[in-house]
Amino acid sequence: MRIVTRRRMTICCAILAVIFFVAGLIGLCVPVEASAESVTPKAIVTASEGSAVTEGKLNEGAAASDGFDVTGLTVEGGAGYSATLNGVFKDDVKLDFALLSKIVSGQTTEFTGAGAFRFRVSDAGDPSKYFDIVMSPVTYWGTTFTLPNVRYGNEIRWRQHGSDGGGTIFNESVPASSNDEKYSYAFAAIPFAGADRNHADSYIRLSWAGDVLNVSVMCGHNYNTDPQEIIIASFDGTAALNSGAKEFGLEKLTGMKENGFTISFGSDYTDGTNPENDGTDICLTKLTVGDVSFDLTGSAVFEETPQWYTEYQSRATITLAEEPAAYWNKEVGAYTVPAATYTTVGNSEQQSVASVKLTDAEGVEVPIADGKATFTKDGVYTLTYTAIEGSSAIGNALSYTVNVGDYLLAEDLIDGAGVTAGKLNTGLAADDGYDVTGLTVEGGAGYSVTLNGVFKDDVKLDFALLSKVAAEGGNGFGGKGRLTFRIADAGDPTSYFEIVIRSEDWFGSSRNFAYVQYGEEIRWRVHGANGGGDIFGVDVLENTDMAQYAYAAIPFDGADANTENSYIKLTWTGEAKDILNVSVMCGHDYNANRQEIVIASFDGTASLDNATKAYGLEKLTGMKENGFTISFGSDYTDENNPENNGTDICFKKITVGAKEYDLSAVVLSETDADWYDAYENIVVWNVAEGAETIPNREYTVREATYSLQDGITEGQTPFKTEYSYLGEDASGEPFWQTIEGGKFIPNEAGVYEIRYTAVESGSNINNTYSYRVTVQAVQSIVKPALPEESNATYDGQEHIVTIAQNDAYTVTGTLSETVAGTYTIAVSLKDTLFTEWEGGGSDVITLQWTIAKATPVITAEEEQSAEYGGEAQAVTASIAGVNGEELTVTVTWYADAAHENVLGGAPVDAGTYYAVLSYAGSDNYNAAQ
Repeated sequence: MRIVTRRRMTICCAILAVIFFVAGLIGLCVPVEASAESVTPKAIVTASEGSAVTEGKLNEGAAASDGFDVTGLTVEGGAGYSATLNGVFKDDVKLDFALLSKIVSGQTTEFTGAGAFRFRVSDAGDPSKYFDIVMSPVTYWGTTFTLPNVRYGNEIRWRQHGSDGGGTIFNESVPASSNDEKYSYAFAAIPFAGADRNHADSYIRLSWAGDVLNVSVMCGHNYNTDPQEIIIASFDGTAALNSGAKEFGLEKLTGMKENGFTISFGSDYTDGTNPENDGTDICLTKLTVGDVSFDLTGSAVFEETPQWYTEYQSRATITLAEEPAAYWNKEVGAYTVPAATYTTVGNSEQQSVASVKLTDAEGVEVPIADGKATFTKDGVYTLTYTAIEGSSAIGNALSYTVNVGDYLLAEDLIDGAGVTAGKLNTGLAADDGYDVTGLTVEGGAGYSVTLNGVFKDDVKLDFALLSKVAAEGGNGFGGKGRLTFRIADAGDPTSYFEIVIRSEDWFGSSRNFAYVQYGEEIRWRVHGANGGGDIFGVDVLENTDMAQYAYAAIPFDGADANTENSYIKLTWTGEAKDILNVSVMCGHDYNANRQEIVIASFDGTASLDNATKAYGLEKLTGMKENGFTISFGSDYTDENNPENNGTDICFKKITVGAKEYDLSAVVLSETDADWYDAYENIVVWNVAEGAETIPNREYTVREATYSLQDGITEGQTPFKTEYSYLGEDASGEPFWQTIEGGKFIPNEAGVYEIRYTAVESGSNINNTYSYRVTVQAVQSIVKPALPEESNATYDGQEHIVTIAQNDAYTVTGTLSETVAGTYTIAVSLKDTLFTEWEGGGSDVITLQWTIAKATPVITAEEEQSAEYGGEAQAVTASIAGVNGEELTVTVTWYADAAHENVLGGAPVDAGTYYAVLSYAGSDNYNAAQ
């Protein structure tokens, strides 16, 4: 498996945005070297290339000698410049400065720009640990003030102006409501727009109170007459922000306490009216470290080389080829140990680190060969890089914690082919700003995969759509199709809706339009504030002349754009949390004006109504109870660039409830997740088809087995099978009775429910499966019989047998005949399931009737005589047939009365002879004599 993880530089850029970064600062800045005997103010600042650092510079106000002139160590650069104080500080620090503007904005302090000036305070031993002191311009009741606040990860802290260190503490973004009374701000220095103010006394102070680091600024309402030092943040180790108790709710910075900290600064401010003001230059006037002050207004050599400066010069910076994985699972295989080099402030040449060691909690070293290490047991390991053996310089050693255990594997979160964890996907070119790393799914047109989870909480899924080839000439329309997320009821997959991202030609450009389809219903919403504008229930193609659409991510045909912030969000709202909102991140100008749009809401309203923002979609009660699953796929095809077929996707993060799961790593930091475990235990039923209506006789239930989504449990017999009689109209309360041997007798007519239970106990979704049958009472049918006069004797006439008729059965066989014989009639029930013969049974009834043969009568005189005439004599006789039928009499001649001597024929000679008259019989007649 090719595992590609994020490069360290990429991480730094992502964290520090466009202003500056500490870890890579030396590579971007012009170093200023100074010997121990010649440390001047200029030597303590290193600025980014293109920036100017000038000692003892006089910076005038709007006019010379107007009271706003300031002289000192001046750093000047355009928007985006950065600089570093060349020091490692382990004591309190106060930095006096003035922010500078090249052009005064006029008589008023109107807001004319955007951006911020930042001081970054970083752990000298671990530059990834830092906080920013941000000074941003905010229009407050029509006037622009520079408002200081502290940013630490996702935490924000600032404080109202007030005595005793300041007033109320806040943790929200400062520009959110700048006309609110609570924004009686602590403000510092001059407005960014350039109007002169008293700025000579501006400063920041970093002071240790034991192991608590306080961050202060000099500010106030009336800056000239009522200056105050305000503690805007305190890393006091308290559990949560509590303004009443003056607790800031920020963790203690133990690393900075031990290693010291560095200070860098820079600005991304741009003045739309006066570009000369871009960058917010700064003039440093004094630096106080502990009790020692360093005058920065001139160019004189410091009396002694500061210890903080010496320690900074020997400070090592270790750079890794890639970020080490913080979590690992032995199932993945060998662990990659990234290669590393180091530089020092005094020597910028990259050199290989002296040693790399991986040790367990007991200090036992794990062998590393060719950059790989194989773990044999779970536990917490330490990966340590040492730049120079035996050195005590700050930054000489860099350690990472590696947690090895049964952590979730990112690739296990998606069920399907073409899934790669931790893959780096580049844009049109590497490092062009569109690279994205994450759990990547690649497949041709028609692929589909499933996210292995059952979600009962809110879900946000961050992703980037990928294209292999960028379209020439911008985002021209290059293909057809759509990427679809299917949200299905975990307990009933036939109940679902789809979030469709479809590529369409919109005024000559390709746009990805996001909408929801639920059965025949379609919902999408126009881009706009407060969740979006008008709601529509028609296909997007019917309104392509509309001026505003919600569109997401990059066009399907491959033109690069900002893909990093694409996401879908599913949120339960309402008092009962039973309304599911579907949102996407989208907007007209995706880079500058991103907005989250609620494109559909299953709000239970009767119909779509824009006036009340009713979506007219039924509430999804099944999903609320069972949770939902997410699957996705694409049928997009790009005729010009078939490499783009399928719309590959890279997932960066999934947020379930308040818990975020980083999908950019190969191994997640969690050993389990309830939504993932729930998916593995979804029961999938395989139940045979069967009749929906059955008779009230012994019934064999449908054959049923179950499997689990874990891929291991398959074809299992249910733990229990039960039935319940619900009454003739199915309104009765269930009363479950166990079925033994798969059979039972439903005695009552009406509706029965048969229920299978997969496992005896647990929280398996879909653990039971049931179906209903309607029981119909069996009808008893009287057996038909032959009439007594059915039998007859042959008389040459047709004889007809009459059988009682009934719609329940069918009569077949011989019902009429003329000739002699025995005849069979079969009586069969038409429906052997719901009818039976009286007395039981449903076999075919066989009835027989007969036409007997007739017996003919031979008539002749017993004694007859004739005179000899020389001819054979004949007997005079007659035989009676039916209806005059002709029959033939057979004559046998004998010479004696005992009929022992048979003559060969009729006698000729005179004498006494004996004749026997007989009839041999036929189909309709018996023999006679």
